Amino acid sequence: MTQKILVVDDEEDILFLYREELTEAGYQVFTANNGMNALTVLDEQGTVDLVVTDIKMPEIGGLGLVPYLRSRRPGIPVIVVTAFPQYRNILTAEGSNVKAFFTKPVDMGELRAKIAGILGKA
Repeated sequence: MTQKILVVDDEEDILFLYREELTEAGYQVFTANNGMNALTVLDEQGTVDLVVTDIKMPEIGGLGLVPYLRSRRPGIPVIVVTAFPQYRNILTAEGSNVKAFFTKPVDMGELRAKIAGILGKA
């Protein structure tokens, strides 16, 4: 069964890049341009295997999405990709579902390797 990844970012070019790279790596990729739309995708899909999210976005950003996932969907690992590294300690605190934190710009090879490790495809 193909593993599902939800990518959440308000930059369309980032969503396109991640969708292309991760689809090529064999994942089924869903995208959302903010946390509110990510919740809709999660409701429609039932579940995903991993979420990659930005921090700063309109409506609900990563700072709202990550705690929601931790409380309502605790089994879903999260990778945070952001231009704001100062949020690292907040989001990777004990009990967090954040498994990795990348600062933009991201090396796609490193991101793919981290995803594969988290999802057991390494």
